[in-house]
Amino acid sequence: MGLEFEKIAALEDVARELNDSRLRWAVTNGLGEYPDSIGRDLDVLVEGPLGLAVGHVIKVLESAGWVVLPNRQGWIWWIVAFRESSDGSLISLQVDLFKHLQWAFTWVVDKVGNKEDLIRRGPFYEDPVAAVGKRFMLHALSTGVTKFREKPAYLDFSERELAVLPSILTRLSGRHWPEIVKAVSSKDLTLLESELGSFRRRCLLNAIWTKRPIARLASAIQKQWVVNLFPRQGAPVIELTSGNDCESRKLLETITEEFRNLVYQEVQIVEDSAKKKAR
Repeated sequence: MGLEFEKIAALEDVARELNDSRLRWAVTNGLGEYPDSIGRDLDVLVEGPLGLAVGHVIKVLESAGWVVLPNRQGWIWWIVAFRESSDGSLISLQVDLFKHLQWAFTWVVDKVGNKEDLIRRGPFYEDPVAAVGKRFMLHALSTGVTKFREKPAYLDFSERELAVLPSILTRLSGRHWPEIVKAVSSKDLTLLESELGSFRRRCLLNAIWTKRPIARLASAIQKQWVVNLFPRQGAPVIELTSGNDCESRKLLETITEEFRNLVYQEVQIVEDSAKKKAR
């Protein structure tokens, strides 16, 4: 619980900094069972200059002694940070920041809701519309019901989330989808799967004929470039020089495990035993 408390405290400081910055922002996923616990990473939607928000997050974490590793992947910033905790173990966290989330030409999430529609949890603001877009719509459009079979909890909607689902479906596709609402409410994957094919086609057509088509096209190309065509395999390089190989190896194993919990890319250790260095 001590490590979790330190992680939560750091993320609360980040939230307070974003509030003071007067940027419009909201959490789309990751608060989990806050304030008792918090998710693996925090997904944050930002209106306004994204670079400014990234700078605020880095400033808060670095000033508190975290080693911060910002990584830009196209339109999304992944900020991974770690530090030694009060009991001497390693603690880590991740904050992902973005201005929109998309499938093909469809911008599933592209703005923060009105302040009165946001849910306040401590210093955090949670946007139920953006949360549905992140947790449900992106997966429904990209993988159909596959993700919901793997993670049935993704269909656990709060009353607020279920209430905003019809308007989200209409905004993205241009028409009402009562059968999808029914499928989500009853967690009927067979019904949901039968509707998603038509829904996906309508979303694609609707996105082409809505506002900012050039921006949507450019963003779709960028996504294909960084995700599918030429993904960047960037990673921090950590070098330890010590006369005690046992201590170095133990620390590297801890760091490696933390990064595996935070990122989806492979983490490797390369050793040079002759020079007693590990990377």
